[in-house]
Amino acid sequence: MHPFSTIQEVRSHLLQANTDQALRLLERRLKTVDKDLHDHVLLLTTRFNRWQSDQLAGLKPDESIWVHINQALLALCTRWENFELDRFWANRPIIYTAPSVTGNYSDEKWQVSETKQHAILENVQSPAAIKYHWLELEGMDTKRLPLSVRVRSENTATDGAISALGLLLNWPEQGLPYLAYCVDQDNCLRLYQRDETGLPTLMEWPGAEADEDGFHLLQAFRFDDTVFLFHNGQRIEQLSVEVPNEGAPGIWAWGTGRFHFRDLSFYRV
Repeated sequence: MHPFSTIQEVRSHLLQANTDQALRLLERRLKTVDKDLHDHVLLLTTRFNRWQSDQLAGLKPDESIWVHINQALLALCTRWENFELDRFWANRPIIYTAPSVTGNYSDEKWQVSETKQHAILENVQSPAAIKYHWLELEGMDTKRLPLSVRVRSENTATDGAISALGLLLNWPEQGLPYLAYCVDQDNCLRLYQRDETGLPTLMEWPGAEADEDGFHLLQAFRFDDTVFLFHNGQRIEQLSVEVPNEGAPGIWAWGTGRFHFRDLSFYRV
């Protein structure tokens, strides 16, 4: 079971005042996750059982104790969520690395070539041009899988023109809306949302550092309405989005430059 499914279920129980069910679920799942988190649950379970026993005995226990226990459980869910995110990419198995994403072709704006899991998209004339390729795999719900790609750009735009490349998080059948998680010519990480209004930046994180080969490792996954973003294995942000999680993921480039994409990979949840 996906750990975030359990965390969501626990929060749902707490919102419905089902404290005992939330505690039982946390006890069962955290026993194999982390000793400190599990010990904290056991302590809260003891306090809740004592409070509930007093209530059943007609002793009218302080209601604030129950409120405090529920607040502590919500905080524990956040601790567990952070614990899972901090270790999310460690030893996570790759279940598929795309041997081909783009193929080789050219059109009036782009020259596209690919060899050995390395795609190169080049655009030298059209500053506003966008190019994307999505990947649909038979029998695999790729939109729910964590994914990553290594990216690097050459001959990037100047004089304020955009040059960005990265992950296409979803490509719906109707074409809009979609999300793209990228790094631009100034090494600024950006999350774009393409919709009928244009291509606004939802969030940005300047100062991203490439590896010794000049590549950025962009990693992302989505759970329900929340997008989790990582760079070189480090957590960058998690945020709620209104874009439906529909369509297949892939790669995305915007502006002029020579854009390199390596090892588009999908991981086990």
